[in-house]
Amino acid sequence: MPGVGNIIKCEGLFGASLHPLRCGTSLSSEEAIHLVTCLRGFAKRWFDNCRLSKDGAGMGCAVPACYGRSVCTRCKAELLLIKEGERRRLTFFCPSCQVDAAGAAPAEQRHCQL
Repeated sequence: MPGVGNIIKCEGLFGASLHPLRCGTSLSSEEAIHLVTCLRGFAKRWFDNCRLSKDGAGMGCAVPACYGRSVCTRCKAELLLIKEGERRRLTFFCPSCQVDAAGAAPAEQRHCQL
């Protein structure tokens, strides 16, 4: 989805339990609506946190459920990291909670703390 930032993308996909490499055309109407709802929900929480910050210290401080983490907040599995597209943007996901339509995991690497 153009315009959705990397963190919001990861959090929306995690919230909707969708694998990051799943083709958008394979989503049912219900899955697509749920994804947009999850994307909007995280973006709104982020915006609300920014509005509450008086000195800018809390900018972008919506607590992520998966982005930048090493362990899934749902099932405690190790989160994986892939780098997608030409820009090699980081994408964090849970291989247990976000299985693709075929049930197979793509080439992936373990998350390492920076």
